[in-house]
Amino acid sequence: MRTQDFGGLKRQTAIGLFWSLGQAWGVRLITLLHYLVIARFLEPSDLGLVAFAITIVACLGSLADFGITTWIESSPPQGANTLDSAWWSTVIIAALMAGALVASAPALANWSEKPQLTPVLRALALTPIFSAASAIQCSLLKTHFMHRVIAIASLFACTIGSLTAIVCVVAGLSYWSLVAKVVLEAALVSAVLAWCSPWRPSWHFDRRAWIEAVRHSLPILGARVLEIANQRLDSLVIGSQLGTNALGFYATGQRLYQITMEGLFSAVNQVSLPLFARFAAEPARAATVLLRLIACTSLLSFPIFALMATTAPDLITVFFGHKWQPAAPVLTVFCLGGVLNSVSYFNAPLLLASGHARLVFGLSLLNAILNTAGFLWAVRFGITAVASAFVIRGFLVYPINLILVRTVCGLSIRRYFQSLLPASMAGAIASLAVWFWLNSNTTDLWAPSLRLFTGWALGIGVYLATIFLVFRAQAKTVLTEIEAMVRSTQGTSPSSERAAPER
Repeated sequence: MRTQDFGGLKRQTAIGLFWSLGQAWGVRLITLLHYLVIARFLEPSDLGLVAFAITIVACLGSLADFGITTWIESSPPQGANTLDSAWWSTVIIAALMAGALVASAPALANWSEKPQLTPVLRALALTPIFSAASAIQCSLLKTHFMHRVIAIASLFACTIGSLTAIVCVVAGLSYWSLVAKVVLEAALVSAVLAWCSPWRPSWHFDRRAWIEAVRHSLPILGARVLEIANQRLDSLVIGSQLGTNALGFYATGQRLYQITMEGLFSAVNQVSLPLFARFAAEPARAATVLLRLIACTSLLSFPIFALMATTAPDLITVFFGHKWQPAAPVLTVFCLGGVLNSVSYFNAPLLLASGHARLVFGLSLLNAILNTAGFLWAVRFGITAVASAFVIRGFLVYPINLILVRTVCGLSIRRYFQSLLPASMAGAIASLAVWFWLNSNTTDLWAPSLRLFTGWALGIGVYLATIFLVFRAQAKTVLTEIEAMVRSTQGTSPSSERAAPER
């Protein structure tokens, strides 16, 4: 890759990252604000019912494209026949899945002993169709670093959906407010992406082109199936074994963690797969990009998760109310695991872009086996035990994950941990300082809001002081990288965001 090409790629990546960050943080902020409002009106069982239904629908909907969209993002540009065939197959399969879900909704409700589940599942069955209709367009926009369109669509849909949900819950529609939000957001995102994308499907289906695409994407599909099991199985186990009330508490703690995780990393992850794909033939450069990514993101993620874990009881009480307090231990456990997940977040995109989809499938299979065993054993001990099983599995698999990345791109383990040293040490010191402060006699009688504010103020102050007093040189290097990326987004001509292929 020539130097000028690398400079243009770096500029495109920075622009894509800028818009993806805007999308991720904007959507998560709106979602969090919406969640804070409706939590005051809903009971845990209401939230648990919708979370259980969404889990079932999500498991079906994400399989409709056979993994072809991810393959499109991580492979060279595809021809019109392949794109047309992929679009039609995705939409048709999604429609068939939606029909099957509508027909089987009563049986699922009887199995779970939740009669209200039938109408909820039938309403949510529309979402896979909406998502499938714009899946190919979304992948093409990502490959051409046109993240601005995706960001605008997501922010628009999230804003309208959240406002609709708030109006509905205030009007007394209970859990139907959440159903309306999910369906409306899926429809709006699909409509905006389909309208803004330069690519349009034609009335053409090439069976050979589709079979060839499926052949390449089957390992990705297998990994996605297992990833769904890894991300959704805990909710299915809790909802079916402990009931919707317990699932409501679990989903609240998990959702607050997920909003944080997605806000920090989903934006970077959208850019990382196409970025690593450009360096598929240069593993040394891919390793350098990975080190820079984890060095930058750990400086932000480590203190956030450490402070959230330490202040979880006050965090839940202040933002959701005292009735949601059983969600606090779940949040604490997930945030402890978030420290590890934040540094392993980019491993799968790197392996996929390097042509090692089977390794990703193998890791997902191992995760699924360990998660299944852990969840089924831990559910008898309650929701906190289930969350702990998820986090322990992550620590067990992490060394294997790291060895695979080292094998693929020649990653230096010593440099890897050196890049994490400033954030991990400063985050641990800040977390300990806050824990001692909150458990001192001084704050026992304080209001939760005051304890939360002083705890975070102390934690941030200690963290920044440790970084700039002890790890000044490393922090300066990372900040220089971030500044360079920000500067590369300025003064860029519109041609830097190349249009997707038109007919």
